[in-house]
Amino acid sequence: MTRRNPASRRPLARGGHPTEDRPRAGLVSLVLLALLGPAACSSQLAGGPLDDGGPSEYRGHDSDGKGKGCPCNGRTPKYCECRPDSGAVPSADLAAPAADLGAPGADLATVKRDSGVATDTLRVADARVATDTTRPPTADSSAPPPGGTTPLWHADADSNGMAAWKNQQEAYPDRLDLVTDPEGRFGKVYQAKLVDGDRYTDGKARCELYGSVLPNGTYFKYVEGDDLYFGWRTRINAGIAFRSSGNGGNLTQFKGDSSCGGPAIGLTFYDGKVSVRSELYGVMWYGPSVPAFAGAWHDLVFHIKFSKSQSVGFVELWLDGVRQTFKDGSTQYRMPTMCPGDAYVYLKMGLYRSSELTGTAYHWIESPRIGTSFASVVPR
Repeated sequence: MTRRNPASRRPLARGGHPTEDRPRAGLVSLVLLALLGPAACSSQLAGGPLDDGGPSEYRGHDSDGKGKGCPCNGRTPKYCECRPDSGAVPSADLAAPAADLGAPGADLATVKRDSGVATDTLRVADARVATDTTRPPTADSSAPPPGGTTPLWHADADSNGMAAWKNQQEAYPDRLDLVTDPEGRFGKVYQAKLVDGDRYTDGKARCELYGSVLPNGTYFKYVEGDDLYFGWRTRINAGIAFRSSGNGGNLTQFKGDSSCGGPAIGLTFYDGKVSVRSELYGVMWYGPSVPAFAGAWHDLVFHIKFSKSQSVGFVELWLDGVRQTFKDGSTQYRMPTMCPGDAYVYLKMGLYRSSELTGTAYHWIESPRIGTSFASVVPR
């Protein structure tokens, strides 16, 4: 089969370059295909000009783009994924139309307008640098979803530094700083530090960066209906103090503007483990123990659909590239991800610990990103 450029209608060889010696082979292929049916699809794709998948997997479609030349075991999707000697198998994700691909690529203006929430936030649809129309992962999917690679927001200690944040909460000017990665791997990183007796103006033992500021100076808030990914590297010092039971503090908060007492979602220390917890709905995920987590860098990606509705809001989590399972056995935990009184949610990162904990605590943060796809935020 041949692959044609719709503009020129000239055949394209392997790699997409025009050629003049393919039409006759293409005609023969179509005749063989008509005679042999699905079996020919596999062999033709495996050996033809469209083997762009690798040594054991090939993807392609016929010249008119409608799948007529590739029955795929009796079905006629637009694209077929064929493997040598095994016949063609349909690839539903490749065939799905963009209109069905879900919330990440949708314009959220209607959602926000209908929510009745008055806010000065920049809409996700307006902030989006690269449109992403990938399907959100299903609850039983184990692979990260594909997508564009350009984030909406990126805080880089080596470049935009503290300017990426709306403000800082620290007891002393040196508690939040830009320092060299303690392992020497990632250049400059953000550092949050708490020392015995540190108390912010609210009397709490905290030092936190908060609020995402876009390059144009807009305070980026997350409102009802926003579907966002958050990715970064995190590291805490070995020997950090923690509580063996109950709430020991937060490393990251997705915090609402209302006073529901804590984060709508937080990466916390709880019962001596790194956990994901909601102030209103409790712990939904227990990870490694604090001592096991400390002393090394870890990659984190959160996928959050922001909503006050149980049926709309959800959380997904990847730790060190592995998709995590929540306490209910799912990989997509359904819950309200905003407190009832929230107009918006914002990001807080650093340290906020129980006041009875002692010793110096460090939390290092490398390159947090916000985007509309996994690929746009996953740590590089």
